[in-house]
Amino acid sequence: MKSKFLLILLLLFSCAPKVTAAESNVSTELEKEVSELVNAGHLRPGYFVTGFIDDSIHRDHGDQMGHYFHNPADTIYTLTRALPHLSSALATKTRAYIQSEYQNYPLTTYTTTGWRDGANRDDYLLPPVVTDAFSKTGPGSYSPFPAWSFHPFNFYAAAKYAKEFGGASTIFSAIKNKLNAPPADSLLLDLPHALNVYIAGYMGYLELEQLAGQPKSTAVENTLNRLLQLRLNHLDTVNPANIRGSEAGGFIYLVPELGSYLYQNRQAKVLQVVNTYNDIMPYWFVAKADEQIRDERTNGNYSEGSTTHLHAYHSLFSAKALALKQSRSELEKYLDIGGFETGDLFYIQNLVYTLEAGGVSPTIPPTTPTSTPVPGITSTPVPGSLISNLTVYDTANAFAWSIQSNLQSGNTQYNDRTYTWNTVPSLVAGSQWIRTANLSRSYTGSPVATFSLTAPATVYIAFDDRYTEPSWMSGYTDTGQDMVNSEPNPYSLYSASYSSPQTISLGPVGSGSYGMYSVIVKASSVPGDGNGDGHVNGVDYMIWYNHYKQSVSGPANGDYNSSGYVDGVDYMIWLTNYGR
Repeated sequence: MKSKFLLILLLLFSCAPKVTAAESNVSTELEKEVSELVNAGHLRPGYFVTGFIDDSIHRDHGDQMGHYFHNPADTIYTLTRALPHLSSALATKTRAYIQSEYQNYPLTTYTTTGWRDGANRDDYLLPPVVTDAFSKTGPGSYSPFPAWSFHPFNFYAAAKYAKEFGGASTIFSAIKNKLNAPPADSLLLDLPHALNVYIAGYMGYLELEQLAGQPKSTAVENTLNRLLQLRLNHLDTVNPANIRGSEAGGFIYLVPELGSYLYQNRQAKVLQVVNTYNDIMPYWFVAKADEQIRDERTNGNYSEGSTTHLHAYHSLFSAKALALKQSRSELEKYLDIGGFETGDLFYIQNLVYTLEAGGVSPTIPPTTPTSTPVPGITSTPVPGSLISNLTVYDTANAFAWSIQSNLQSGNTQYNDRTYTWNTVPSLVAGSQWIRTANLSRSYTGSPVATFSLTAPATVYIAFDDRYTEPSWMSGYTDTGQDMVNSEPNPYSLYSASYSSPQTISLGPVGSGSYGMYSVIVKASSVPGDGNGDGHVNGVDYMIWYNHYKQSVSGPANGDYNSSGYVDGVDYMIWLTNYGR
């Protein structure tokens, strides 16, 4: 009997996908994975047994987490994320597939597709007893997990679906009353994946509400802010070695918005967790790795597993990609293969994260894994700014836009990437500027953002030369000067001058996955304006007065005619332009 059991195990593992070197072209690999999924039609959840720990993550510590991709939200979100990176033909097929999945398993109703219908994700047959049991379970919204009665991630996926396909008002109306209040903080801190899910869910609720044209729910926003702070508190207080094995470091269900929030606020803590987990389980990035984990149950006993569950290789990869913003070449070292023959959504997401990461292209074969810290970013407000009322319509990445002062070589180019500006021409050096989110390059709506000029100014767009200049920039003129980043890639400086305060609209970059533009604003030269704020007022008079009868040069010293001497002529220039 024992020999037959071993033979069955051998057959099962021999049918698993073969481990190969990493793909030299990540885009091609993503195209292949999505094409196979779409061509297979609707898929059942993924079946993989790790050991006794499965019992915990199905009930006490998770919502059927061992039934991989049972929630239709997982499929709809993942494929929607992949759309910008697919060929035109496959993107069209994938859009139809997503809409079909939503029609059959609407996110407003179902949190599980059940096992009764769909193709198998692996290329081997399941045991008859398993097949028989699964044939009795259809779609529903039941959950044995005490943290919620309706999966909050459905709100997040529904918002991304509505943003891509429309219908936000109908979707919001059907789902808005299903948002659960978060459970006790003690449960969320013990099971950080549940905290991540609630943060994503509340973000999704607010985004869906906005898309539906409804006023913002202050109570939901306040709860989201509290949950975000709780997430920081968890990182501040937890010993990484004491995080449950089933939590895979605490980054399961990490979405890009939360990842960037942690990147801005707790990079060092995230890196500490990732490094600790890497020490404990160095092969975490291999799907179905033969490494043991254990999880303490509510009765004080331990559940163990002989292999890692599949959330592990996605959780830590997400932390490296989203919360540490590591480069593409660094991520590629951890890009293995999927855990299922077809439709491994974790693997597809990892491919997308790799494509969207900054840095050089992957190297083949992978090199030895290392952990690289990422510098922090700042969003300090600019007093007396020429820029005001910055509004970002790319809500998924709005948090990563900020107003900066004193543009200089060495400044970080984006709030969600680690590139720096290596070359900044004197034409714009020292100016105020808008540091954008690199991921906003994928936003196709118009405008991407708007801002107001508080005074006459020249607006410069540092635009990636690899794109074709879009139509919304037709009023801008190429200055013939470039800014160059640390890749290095040149960004041409285009300019447009505005003689009065007004609102400026910024459009999408167009097709492609290169760099997002940056925006620089420089005050127009107004005679009598000594401090360069675009206005002539009492401050400029005091600049003239304090330098009167001195041999100094330039408006900054009250020499408004640049004669090299401050005298009555400069006073008359100030007086003539006073009030402008």
